[in-house]
Amino acid sequence: MTLLRIKTRLLHAASPMLRHAEKLAAPSGRSARWAATLIIALFTTVTAWADSPWGSLGSGTAADPYQISTEQQWRDFASFVALYNADYGDKYYKLTADITVSGQQTPAGVTALVNVGQSEVEPFRGTFDGNGHTLTFNFATVYGGGAPFDYLNGSTISDLRVAGQISKGFGSNFAGGIAAYVTGSSTISDCTVSSTIYSNGNGAGYHGGLVGHVRSGATLTISRCTFNGSFTGSVTNPCSGFVGFNDGTVSITDGLCAPTSIGIGTWYLYSFCHDRYGTSSLTRTYRTFEGASIRNQGMLVYADAPDGLVSKKISIYDGSQYWQPGNGSLNAASSYYLHGGSATVTYGVTFDGATLTEGTDYD
Repeated sequence: MTLLRIKTRLLHAASPMLRHAEKLAAPSGRSARWAATLIIALFTTVTAWADSPWGSLGSGTAADPYQISTEQQWRDFASFVALYNADYGDKYYKLTADITVSGQQTPAGVTALVNVGQSEVEPFRGTFDGNGHTLTFNFATVYGGGAPFDYLNGSTISDLRVAGQISKGFGSNFAGGIAAYVTGSSTISDCTVSSTIYSNGNGAGYHGGLVGHVRSGATLTISRCTFNGSFTGSVTNPCSGFVGFNDGTVSITDGLCAPTSIGIGTWYLYSFCHDRYGTSSLTRTYRTFEGASIRNQGMLVYADAPDGLVSKKISIYDGSQYWQPGNGSLNAASSYYLHGGSATVTYGVTFDGATLTEGTDYD
């Protein structure tokens, strides 16, 4: 156990102090008692910290998750999942405040590595509740990956807002607004990513607005999520609004891909998921952009009623409203002759083959 390891190390470190306390005891018993008290206090402090890096703020259970409200607590979260994965990798965590976390990874070494689940053998396997708060995550790397959570395996991420910028160097792949890699069965729900994913590589990037790479044999379920961030940088292809590279099985339900800008190459840009060797299913997914070289997935919608198109106002999963274009028609006689009196002209309006009702379906 983690606690046992830290206790053992502490006893080794404390033994010279104990010997020194014995020497102090000869002239004065009070000196020995003072030294012993100091060691006991130190031992108690480290023991409590080993039980929980967050003190009394949670115990890591579903009913009492570890609470994270500062950048340092996020760093502790990342460190403990990496160093003591068996003890902390599968626990419950909750974000209780908006926080900003920054880090980078370079060829010369690692500086402020802040990703949770930093390798495939030390993934995040637990449950993270964003609690409606925003994690502003700024990270730069020239290696593969790059996300708040590097590896997910058997984990659940929910109700999280992500902002900030992830910067990728030349030749590095699989950045994600939430996770870089999914290696087991995992779920992401009720999340919004507003991050900028910047890439200066000219070539394959496979970055995703939510997830970089779903590995072979892995299953990822995404529901009620939005990507409204941006892709910027050089001519990096291909990228996707939700999943950059899928070798497993992906299910997306109630999703919105509404990037503020796309400043990279659009060759093989996928609205939601790039199925390389895997399969994906899309249900009630919506996008606000399209293009000749874009792999358009999901239903095209507009934030404002488009000119020259018959469109219908719809509500999506989060209650926000968009305009859905379709094959519509307005039918009425082209001219009328009326001598005195009054007449009512009735228009027949259809949309995608269905007859619409005035006041209910249109104004």
